[in-house]
Amino acid sequence: MVFSWRDFNNWKRDIQSIIYNIIDEPLIQEIREKAPDCQIIGDLYWLNTLITKQENKSDIDVVTVLMEHFQKKYVAVRAFHGCRPKHLSSYTTHGLIPFKPDTFQKIAHEYFLTIGHTEEVARKLEEISEVQSQLLYEGEVSFHIDANFIVDCAGYYLIYGSHSLFATAILLSRATDIDFKKILAKQGKQTVFVCDIPLYMLSFNTIKTLCKTILAAIILDINQTELRTTECYLAVKDKLPAEFIVSYYHPNLVKDVLYGNHII
Repeated sequence: MVFSWRDFNNWKRDIQSIIYNIIDEPLIQEIREKAPDCQIIGDLYWLNTLITKQENKSDIDVVTVLMEHFQKKYVAVRAFHGCRPKHLSSYTTHGLIPFKPDTFQKIAHEYFLTIGHTEEVARKLEEISEVQSQLLYEGEVSFHIDANFIVDCAGYYLIYGSHSLFATAILLSRATDIDFKKILAKQGKQTVFVCDIPLYMLSFNTIKTLCKTILAAIILDINQTELRTTECYLAVKDKLPAEFIVSYYHPNLVKDVLYGNHII
C-alpha cells in the first residue's frame, strides 16, 4: 500500500487505532489542553512525558510504535519533486538524478553564457560555479509529501529550477547589468513529478521524521485544528529510477515567495 499525505481521511483511522492503543481518553483530554500549537512537533518529548504517566506505559515511545506499524502497513510513500526541466524525456527515461557539480557547471554555462557571453560574465561565472559546486548536496534528491507546499511555499524550485542556479543568477546579476534571474526563469517548464518512493530507499531518520509529521497531524485532529500545509520532505540517495515516477504536471500558478510573494 502507498501512503499519501493527501488522503488524510483514509489513513487517519488506521493511525488512530495504533495511537489510541497507547493513549487513553483522559490523556486525550490532557493533550487537548497541553499540545503545542504547531504541526511539526519537534522531538515530541512533551507527548512521551504525558504517556509515561499512564499505568503500564512507562517504557513506550509513541514514535517507535508508529514507525513499526507504518513499515508493516506501507511499501511506499507518495511524494512530489518540483523542478524546471528543459527535456522531460530525460527524467521519464533516466529517473530523478541528483544535481552533481559537473552537471551544474554544464547547465550554468548553457543557460548563462549563451545569452550574456562576455569576458566579464564568463570570469564571474567561473568564480561562482566553483563555490556553488562545493555547496551542492551531492548524491541526494529531495521530495515533499505535500504538493501544495511546493507550489505555495517552495515555488523557487519551479520558477528557477534549483537553489544553486538561482544563487548563481543573483550573483551574476549583481556583477553585471543583465537580469539573469529572468533568463533563468525562461529556461524549461515548471514541473511537479508525482512519485511513489519505496520505503527501502528512505533512511531510518527520514521515516522517523515522516512518522512524527503523521503523529502531529493526528494530534491536530484531536485538537480539532485544521490540517495545514506541511513542509516535511524526504531525501533519496543517488537517484529515483523512472519506474517510480507515477505522473507529472505543470502548475499554472506558482508563488514566488522570495520576490514579493506574487503569483507567477
